[in-house]
Amino acid sequence: MWLPLAILFMQRTFEQKRVRDALLTALFLALTGIGRWQLLILAGFAFGIYFVYMLATHREYRTRRLFLLCGLIGVVALLLMAPLGWPLIADQLFRNYPEDVFVKEYYQGSDLLGWFIPNVNIWPWRWVVRQLPQPIQFYFDRVDFIGHVTLILAVLGARKLRGRSLVWLLMAAFYAIFALGTDFRFANAIYEQVPMPYRLIENISLISIIRYPHRFNAFLSLPVALLAGYGALALRERWSARVNGTLLVSVLALLVVGEHWLYPYRIAPIDVPQWHRQLAQEPGEFGLLELPMDHRGWDKDYMRYQMVHQKPLAQGHISRPTREAYALLQSTRYLSLLQEENLMGEDIGDVTHELKVLAD
Repeated sequence: MWLPLAILFMQRTFEQKRVRDALLTALFLALTGIGRWQLLILAGFAFGIYFVYMLATHREYRTRRLFLLCGLIGVVALLLMAPLGWPLIADQLFRNYPEDVFVKEYYQGSDLLGWFIPNVNIWPWRWVVRQLPQPIQFYFDRVDFIGHVTLILAVLGARKLRGRSLVWLLMAAFYAIFALGTDFRFANAIYEQVPMPYRLIENISLISIIRYPHRFNAFLSLPVALLAGYGALALRERWSARVNGTLLVSVLALLVVGEHWLYPYRIAPIDVPQWHRQLAQEPGEFGLLELPMDHRGWDKDYMRYQMVHQKPLAQGHISRPTREAYALLQSTRYLSLLQEENLMGEDIGDVTHELKVLAD
């Protein structure tokens, strides 16, 4: 993530009020957006919290020059993102059914216990957590577990360096609250009667783009990491006379990394079947319909195979397909049944006619 660098140079802009630091802040904000627009939305909350907090608590920062530098940051960041961002904005402004981009879907947030109980896929904890009752075992592909060493260091850092840690505590609280999502989950049970702050913002357009509440966890790691760093600093200062500082930090780093060790790490094969390689040699233009159809799984592999055979595909995967994206598959009953239910439509007699649209 580029956000830590953006905040670092924003801090230097506050303290030294140099144009160079402001330009670097703009650069790293722009890189956050260019990397993924959803990340820019999520990162914007952290950057905004930090920005407002520093202005509210440091009167010396509220100067005319600083506000001019802030304006410079905004303008430069927008200019850097414009070449890639404007086509998306223009398409959204002039496309049919622009509301389709704001997908209304239900995705669960984080389970509160998931931050404290390791995922069963984490190797150092695997044999312990698999002995726990089933309701408090977590098998998600995503791992919400913060880490016990990290949490201990973060609590220690928050206590020992209270003045410096407040902004990171506020930031951590913000991301933690919204990562929980619309329904409170505890031990894999849902408590709908608990009022959740996420319900107040879930229908805001920019929040709808995020889609998954648990994505707030990606940025919860930033303030928690800073607090853990403060904790390591406090330990180093306290034990400096008895323990080598470099050795202490190295041991803490190994403990933090070790308790998140995913082993074996699951990967997918990237082999391309020989049939698809031979298909690349076939003359003529024609479309390809891959079976089974699955817009979240196999379709991604089919797109990878297409990089070899270079033939048009009747399906594929994008996060927010337009209504027109499935027009071809909905044009005949046979293709429609395949696309919606993965059924061959055995009662359809003239299959050749139904598939003719692929050749056209």
